[in-house]
Amino acid sequence: MRRFVCLVVVVFILSACSNQPNIELVEATVDISETTTVGYFPNEGESFNPNILSYKFVLANRGNESIGSIKEGIEVTLQPSDKLQRLSEEILGFNLFDDQGKNLIAAKTGEPILLPNQKGEFILDFILIELISNHEIKNASPEFLKVLRKNALNATIVVSSKGNEVARFKLSDQQ
Repeated sequence: MRRFVCLVVVVFILSACSNQPNIELVEATVDISETTTVGYFPNEGESFNPNILSYKFVLANRGNESIGSIKEGIEVTLQPSDKLQRLSEEILGFNLFDDQGKNLIAAKTGEPILLPNQKGEFILDFILIELISNHEIKNASPEFLKVLRKNALNATIVVSSKGNEVARFKLSDQQ
């Protein structure tokens, strides 16, 4: 019995001293809205207000150490499910979420550091435009926006700090 108690105490001390980040996804929301930023159709000179797909995450540091730094802040990226990626490619004409799609990130904001027991908000905004023939663009159709809204949480967010992945959350689990 004494050995068991000693073993429990040792395990407890080691787990309390662990340097592993302990991040919790507190909230995840998705919204599609029309931006007030005006774009221009390259060939026609007409203006338009593109729609924005906005992912908002609230993360909490439940560990004993800070996560991130001023120099190398916390990085939050989105990995779409195969279905969401195919949907983007079929309707928009490209994968909104890959490296080329990063050119269409309208905004990426978040906390560079999360102190122990601190919460931080992170936002990823994507411009929703459709590519049509001859590299022309147009606003995404209302039908696409409806389908996208239904499937937008079929993705995983990956949280990295100082170049190392520290957490991953399936957004579909948050519904």
